[in-house]
Amino acid sequence: MIITYLIGNGFDLNLGMKTSYKDFLQYYLKQPNQNNLIAKFKNDIDKNIEAWSDVEMALGAYTNEFSTDEEMKSFQICHEDIVEKLRIYLTNENKQFLEDNTLNLDQFKKDITFANRSEYLRTKQIKSLDSTNLPGSGSYQYKFINFNYTNTLDSLISNIGKEFETPHPFQTPQMQLKSSIDQVLHIHGSNVELILGVNDVDQIANEEWRKKSFIRSQLIKPLINYELEHEIDNKCVNYINSADLICIYGMSIGETDKLWWKHIISRLILKRNLFIIVYHYDNNYDNIKCHSFPRSQKDIRKKLISMHDTDDENLISSIENRILVVPNSKSPIFNLAQTKSI
Repeated sequence: MIITYLIGNGFDLNLGMKTSYKDFLQYYLKQPNQNNLIAKFKNDIDKNIEAWSDVEMALGAYTNEFSTDEEMKSFQICHEDIVEKLRIYLTNENKQFLEDNTLNLDQFKKDITFANRSEYLRTKQIKSLDSTNLPGSGSYQYKFINFNYTNTLDSLISNIGKEFETPHPFQTPQMQLKSSIDQVLHIHGSNVELILGVNDVDQIANEEWRKKSFIRSQLIKPLINYELEHEIDNKCVNYINSADLICIYGMSIGETDKLWWKHIISRLILKRNLFIIVYHYDNNYDNIKCHSFPRSQKDIRKKLISMHDTDDENLISSIENRILVVPNSKSPIFNLAQTKSI
């Protein structure tokens, strides 16, 4: 049984790290300016700070602030400045967090193996998972695609080791289950080498620049991965293709990662016993109100399927029930951070 996790920034935020774009921009706008171009860039951000809540989409939109080919170099300088400052910021935040906190390894193992699933999965969701080959597998392999630049997840897994044992909801006296974890793949790089940009040319607002290979190689993330020739993107595809269950945690299902959502839905169409669990954080979610869950599940299913650009109603109805949504205003899993005692 192969279970693939896609991990987003919600993982680090849930640990208590200040890794949101809002946190970073507060830092970035206070940094010294290397030149007048960067000063203007920061001023433009500050004047429209809400539009920069998603820095990647905002960078695509910001290309419209330039008009000539000669100004492509100016955009490159702005882009590389914010990327470098983000790298420095996250490196420091990552280092400080790991110095101040320990991470609960036993809880992490319980979370990824669904040891406490009855606390957050609904009865029908559990039955749906049990109808697959999930309970009948003698071994479980966990794969992680990390969309974060930090190495908190890597740190956890390196301390667990490649193979581990933990109580498992499917374990019986007659069946000894084995668990192992594969290499964590950083699809957007790490705090050593960051990839910050958009999903495709349509997200570059300057239509003339969409044709320019210079800008495409600067901004389009799938193309950057291809040109880096590290093969991590192909490995991530293999992680998704081989999965019997895909879990999405801490991700907003945003347009700048549309490539991956589209690929996941394609796999859901092709592999009819594949299920997806989406852990969806919603600060306004009210677990007491009876309509909250069905509305949230419908919204997330619709959003994820829409990334595939299909309007085939029969196709949609054949896959939507295999997208299981766990909405919450407080994460039911990965509450792992423990402050070190002095």
